[in-house]
Amino acid sequence: MERRSAERETSEGGGQPAISRVLMGAGLIFVHGLFGAFLSAFLTALKFRSAYSCDVALLSSCQIGSAFNCESVLNSSWSTFPGDIPISIYATSFFLVVVGLSGTILLWPHHFSPAGRALLLVLAWCSIAVIVPLSVKALFLGLCSYCLVVYIISVIILLAASIMNSRGPRSAVDSLRDSTTHRRTSTLLITGLTFVAFTLVQIVWFLQERSSVQAEEQCMTQTGELPETSLVIGSESPEVDIALFVDLSCSVCRREYATWKQDVLASEGKYRLKVYHFPLGEECVDGLTTFSLKSEVNHSCAAARAVECIERQQKGLGLKLIERLFALQDADSGPFFSLQNLATAADDLGVHVDPGNPGDPFFKCIEDDEAVLRRIQGHARFAAREHFRETPAILFVFYQGDVPLNYAYRVTGEKNYEDIDQYIKSAYTISYVKQFGEEPSDE
Repeated sequence: MERRSAERETSEGGGQPAISRVLMGAGLIFVHGLFGAFLSAFLTALKFRSAYSCDVALLSSCQIGSAFNCESVLNSSWSTFPGDIPISIYATSFFLVVVGLSGTILLWPHHFSPAGRALLLVLAWCSIAVIVPLSVKALFLGLCSYCLVVYIISVIILLAASIMNSRGPRSAVDSLRDSTTHRRTSTLLITGLTFVAFTLVQIVWFLQERSSVQAEEQCMTQTGELPETSLVIGSESPEVDIALFVDLSCSVCRREYATWKQDVLASEGKYRLKVYHFPLGEECVDGLTTFSLKSEVNHSCAAARAVECIERQQKGLGLKLIERLFALQDADSGPFFSLQNLATAADDLGVHVDPGNPGDPFFKCIEDDEAVLRRIQGHARFAAREHFRETPAILFVFYQGDVPLNYAYRVTGEKNYEDIDQYIKSAYTISYVKQFGEEPSDE
């Protein structure tokens, strides 16, 4: 009797798939959905570490040449919605839902197959509608190898769901709208509630973890005196030096510079920002660290030299030039820091440069001044000794009176700390304990 019922279901309508195809598609979705859920949860953890941890080692592991760059993808505004909530949370919920639906079909194919397989196809098409604009955007940022695997899994799920629905997506939608479809309402309701529940649980976890972020002892480093720089914002006697190492072609450096400048100016003298050059082109870093094609093609070393040249000419102009050079990242074409662009930026600050004269003092300084190059290379060598391999990179150097503590706190990548004062305080406590063996008094 059971066998006749199964045969009747597979032959009705002429276009209904055989039960073997339904089970094969459900099995493929179940296996790949589990992998997709695991990888999406891993991406959420990566996003959390990228935004709130002191290092980005896991992000660095997915960088393959210049084409694959997880950091730029996971730090883009497209990686969160709403606010700072990672979109990978919704991906995890999606994959868990399709695992549940496909698993139910595998266990009870005759009871849940009609509504379940139709809903799987609709969900698969919805996921493709989401990942297409994300993947197009990623082409301009640098592909994320982890994200690429998630996209491939979504395509496999769509193909498997199509195997289960021989009449295509329109028939699947019609089936879900048809009130006679077996278990339609309960399947839709449970699926929707499950997605919401999984999403809310992850969001609550993310927000709780974010609110309790503290400095991490493994990012303490015993460091020597900071190299010299005249690119300084803030008090002459701060409690904390924020040493920011930047590449002027780095979009994340641009945001971090603006954020730290704002924090320093609002700190009422507690913090001081010191800007150091860390252009990742060959000339300035001299093989000390990871090479960046973006830095090389946009002449970041020449930009760093221009900043030092203009600062030498008039104290305070270097920081103003940095902000103008960061703005050149919005250029539609050509190297950001061509000599023409550097000359225009300097001219805007009141330093007259003759762009048609290769012998202009500004150009001569950029191309020939060995003292300027040595200073930039000195910054890069210091960064290399601190094991920095990418930008932006930050050292928090703490002071006891006017004397710096022996232990500084090292941070890599763009951060989004909710309470920066509390975070720096927790880092200072670790530094103080490592040097003196006890916690600092609150007095």
